[in-house]
Amino acid sequence: MIFDHPPAELPVARLRSTETGSWMAAAVRGWIRAGWSWLSPRTVPMLVAAAGLALVVTATHYLRRLATETPEMVITPTVNPHRGERLVLDHEGHHRWVRVSAHSSAP
Repeated sequence: MIFDHPPAELPVARLRSTETGSWMAAAVRGWIRAGWSWLSPRTVPMLVAAAGLALVVTATHYLRRLATETPEMVITPTVNPHRGERLVLDHEGHHRWVRVSAHSSAP
């Protein structure tokens, strides 16, 4: 029963160089070749995924900074030299333009 199977092929012996450097170089080349054969059909999808990751991280950083920082103050002109007016804050908290004479130094 044990010997009823058809004859099988014997394993093939492979000769390796006794020099460690050449054996290691051949092993590294084989590893790189195997890695490239796996990576080459996946290159474009991986590049797109990496670009998407970079965009998501950048957008997250931008939105976090936008939400936590105080907005810049809007700079408005306080003097209109063409009309001789100055922007003042009245007692109710509203801004209004007030005509200022050329000789007056009051705000």
